[in-house]
Amino acid sequence: LAQFPQQHRSDDPHGCGSPAVEAMRSARPRVGQAWARAALARFVDAAGGLGPKWCVLLVQLPTSLVFDDSVAGHFFEQVHAAYGGAIVCEPRHSSWFTQQAERLLREVEVSRAAIDPAKWQEAGEPGGWTRAIAMDHAPTLYCRWHGSPREYWSSYDEGWLRERAQWLRSQFQDQPCWSIFGNTAGGKAVRNALRLKAMLRDEAGADEAWPYGSGDGARLHVRPPR
Repeated sequence: LAQFPQQHRSDDPHGCGSPAVEAMRSARPRVGQAWARAALARFVDAAGGLGPKWCVLLVQLPTSLVFDDSVAGHFFEQVHAAYGGAIVCEPRHSSWFTQQAERLLREVEVSRAAIDPAKWQEAGEPGGWTRAIAMDHAPTLYCRWHGSPREYWSSYDEGWLRERAQWLRSQFQDQPCWSIFGNTAGGKAVRNALRLKAMLRDEAGADEAWPYGSGDGARLHVRPPR
């Protein structure tokens, strides 16, 4: 059913700084069956070793998985029942970028990841559950940036990173924000993540410790300075 990165250590002394755990399937899920609940339970139990540092569960869907309102709703209810933290979905089929899918994700309190490069216009922006219900019950802003124009290989230039830094600053409403650089094939992820971190720190006028980054450097967990 699922897998999660072997590298999940964190150098973040403030708590929630480890990489998000990623759940994915290589085949069409039969989410309505009892085995799915057991598989989810096994996955959560295995990843539970992260303890309080596990803050986000990313559900990455197959490219062939067409949106089905009843199936998706039932599945995310099961995920919430198995895991009590924030849930983010990364759909990879055009049927998920519709008003019906957006409504369903809001109802089940699942955020949709913002992706670059985006195959559809809506995919480049966060969606689903994006508005906080209360100060202590806010959705997670989650971005996965894989390099553009050559996915996994290209480095992001200064202008693009500066725009992302300004955009991230504008999103802060006491909500957690994760920026994941996936352009690792050419070794650009760490460089881009560190540069974005420096830009955010400079704009905020904060100290060297902000924003907090995880141990591998390519994943950037951003929180506004208090």
